[in-house]
Amino acid sequence: MYGQLYHVHVSSFRYRGYVWRIKLFNQDEAWVSEGYDKLKLVDKRGRTVKPLSTKLDIFDMAITNTGDLLVTVTSGFHIKQVTGSGDVVAFANMSPHLPCENKNGDIVVIDFWESVKVIDEKGQHRFTYTGPQQTKTFEPYDIVCNHNEEILVLDHNNKNIQQLDKNGIFISYILTQQERLSIPTALTIDTNGELWIGCEDRQVHIVKYLT
Repeated sequence: MYGQLYHVHVSSFRYRGYVWRIKLFNQDEAWVSEGYDKLKLVDKRGRTVKPLSTKLDIFDMAITNTGDLLVTVTSGFHIKQVTGSGDVVAFANMSPHLPCENKNGDIVVIDFWESVKVIDEKGQHRFTYTGPQQTKTFEPYDIVCNHNEEILVLDHNNKNIQQLDKNGIFISYILTQQERLSIPTALTIDTNGELWIGCEDRQVHIVKYLT
């Protein structure tokens, strides 16, 4: 149903710094970027498991299958690989936003906070998503894909999380400002379908949404 809110709130914790980006490391821990060079591995209670200083001005980040971090650096938007020991290795050059790969092979990427673009595994453009109808200016800040090949979009300006099918059709809102969600800034998902949502008020909400 259009506009349906469909989730179960699991828990929240207050993070001591600004939550710029959050990416799941394992089922119980996630890397949080405060912007600039500050990175922390935190658990579901917000406790710091491991601090890490990269001396990089971090814009975006992703986790590799081996558990290493990929980060984009604002100066020239280079991609660096950060190993578990904190070593920084040059990786590639590309856009500031790291892409998200869907289960069907599609590549999903934010296009400079204006739209979400999807290309297939052959590099052909499939569709561009510019937000639901009757909404304020759409401002996608972060994206993840789930095991159902759905795309979850964090809309910073409208203060909500939007659930799309693999073809870019809007399904529902997962969380909105009316449900204690402050201005959201970061999004990640685990294999159990729990979303970690970081907000400007330093709260991190962990939400089990039903699909």
